[in-house]
Amino acid sequence: MAIQAYHTSTVPYAVANFADTSLAVALTDSATTMQVAAATGKEFFADQATTGTVSPMIVVLANGRTLTDLKAGEIIKITGYSGGNEDIFEISRDASSAQSWDVSDLVLANVCAENLTVFNDMFTLFAEFIAFAFGSLASGVLRTTFPTTDLEVVPTSPTSWYVEVSIGRAMVSRYPVKLSSASTVGPFVVTDLSDAAGLRERTDAIVINDLGAIETLAGTPAETDASVAPTPDADQLLLAEIKFLYSSTTITTGMIDDGRVFY
Repeated sequence: MAIQAYHTSTVPYAVANFADTSLAVALTDSATTMQVAAATGKEFFADQATTGTVSPMIVVLANGRTLTDLKAGEIIKITGYSGGNEDIFEISRDASSAQSWDVSDLVLANVCAENLTVFNDMFTLFAEFIAFAFGSLASGVLRTTFPTTDLEVVPTSPTSWYVEVSIGRAMVSRYPVKLSSASTVGPFVVTDLSDAAGLRERTDAIVINDLGAIETLAGTPAETDASVAPTPDADQLLLAEIKFLYSSTTITTGMIDDGRVFY
């Protein structure tokens, strides 16, 4: 069952819970209008006027309601009323998969992959709009406080082997993310550091990813002043780097290097 690439705009498809009817007139594989049982068409667009300008809707034509029937059916798009008649719809179809249908065949409003594709397109467009509205950067923390504490990484109080990340918002690879509550990250350990072995420090990175989750990137133990923090991936935004020494007993403010970039 093919799905036509209908999403030529970011107008969302209409949906109607449990809306179903049957064909009142047989449908050929080239038909561009569809007539359904009398007084049932309004169930699909109950909240919209009969002006022919209703939001498009995805429906399935099938011989029955079983999964086999639905998978063998045809997905079409209702684009509006025909001549203002609530029971006659203008339709758009994929010519390569269009079928002929008989009177009384099922017409079912259904959420399909196409609906979700349009919502994803809308989300992507919105994310790009926000990104360009705030600047040309693909990633950055949105500043809402002055001095800013948005997504700030700080030691716990009292100090410990944990850090806290403050609430905040960011764009990560042009996707808006939000940390709604402060996140405690850790515990960190320094058992891989040793003065005797010459591995005296390690620099870790704290990032937020494009799903809004806080992650820790562990560095590699190195000699004094030689450790380098891991580089975040494209779907991660650096918030801070933490330099651990073999002699560290807790995480203090001086160990944290703020790595935030702001819009």
